[in-house]
Amino acid sequence: MLITFAEVADELGVSASDARLIRKVNATIGWAKRSLGRQFERRTYELRTRGYGGPVIFLRESPFHAITEVRIDPYGVFGNDTIVDLSTFSYNTDPVDDDNQLRYTTGCFPEGANTVLVKGEFGWWPADDPDHVCDLPSDLTDKLIEHAKIKFKEAGDDFPEEMLSLSEGDRSATKFEPTDKRILRELRRYKR
Repeated sequence: MLITFAEVADELGVSASDARLIRKVNATIGWAKRSLGRQFERRTYELRTRGYGGPVIFLRESPFHAITEVRIDPYGVFGNDTIVDLSTFSYNTDPVDDDNQLRYTTGCFPEGANTVLVKGEFGWWPADDPDHVCDLPSDLTDKLIEHAKIKFKEAGDDFPEEMLSLSEGDRSATKFEPTDKRILRELRRYKR
């Protein structure tokens, strides 16, 4: 999880097991992942991406920790003969920079959709990982906690409000639009 129930509950002065709080925190995390176009949690990913005919591609997940395999195939088949030597690539591993560029130092990526397959470990340790210290950027977590708090305060104490917003189509999508747009604008550096 990008933020924990306890972090939001402490700020609101409610129980971390409050059902409404749990719904709003889960909704905030889902909203952030959809709106920013990435997962954030550190794990192994297999990313297919577009080549632009130049020496740089942009991956959906970052920061990079380790790239284990790169395959380049203009046809997107990615057989064993498409594996490229990792020493021919460079990338930034500094999590503060959150750089999503992979550079091909000895050539160019072929132009086209799904021409590059990259396997590796990307992302930050999440807040609920018991074995690691969370290393998500504080500006990201602070804004997500703020978003969850606002949604918690704006929602009613019962389910009918949520059911009503669902039954009224896109009305629910515009109800909190100013808050969502403001927070997205403040988190634009994380958007993919």
